Amino acid sequence: MPQRILVICGDQYHASHEVMLGLENAGKAEFHFQQADNASLLAGDQIFQAVVLAKLNVTSAEDSSPWADQASQDLIHSHVTAGRGLLVIHAGTVGYQPAPIIRELTGGSFQQHPEACDVELVPTAHPLAAGVVPYTVHDEHYFVEIDSDVDLFLSSRSAHGSQPAGWIKEFGNARICTLTPGHGPSVWANDSFQLLIRNALSWVTHA
Repeated sequence: MPQRILVICGDQYHASHEVMLGLENAGKAEFHFQQADNASLLAGDQIFQAVVLAKLNVTSAEDSSPWADQASQDLIHSHVTAGRGLLVIHAGTVGYQPAPIIRELTGGSFQQHPEACDVELVPTAHPLAAGVVPYTVHDEHYFVEIDSDVDLFLSSRSAHGSQPAGWIKEFGNARICTLTPGHGPSVWANDSFQLLIRNALSWVTHA
């Protein structure tokens, strides 16, 4: 039976249907994805083996107020404390400094990005990057800060410099992974990015 994944996505720069299509193409055989605007479904009876956070910390494309209030952060924290996974992609790193629970779980956060440009993604020998070879996409090159307790498995390079682009951390029995690429359909459709997503979903769900 496919594992259930809650996908929190959809903001003014990252359409939810683009995120959902990218995820389904990467793992529709192994995972069942359910889109949501926030974490409220975690308060119900449904069990999700992982949450994918791929959204700015805004309520919607029309409402820029933050969705990650204290109650929402508590739901994410309870999900992770129960040993279930969290995968943060691209926009999911943006705007969470005022949301300390999510910021701590993520292990890093967005600082800024230059205009979209050619970005080379360079994997390490880490299992999360198994099968991935260096590749180049036209993307927003995220500049981030990361915590000292994360394990880096992917770096990014462009004319603007080098940055961490993929890292993991464990929180009790829970596994948390962050990928910073992901602006636009062409990035999501890239074969190497699809493999990175599959590897990350398998790892955070203990599949």
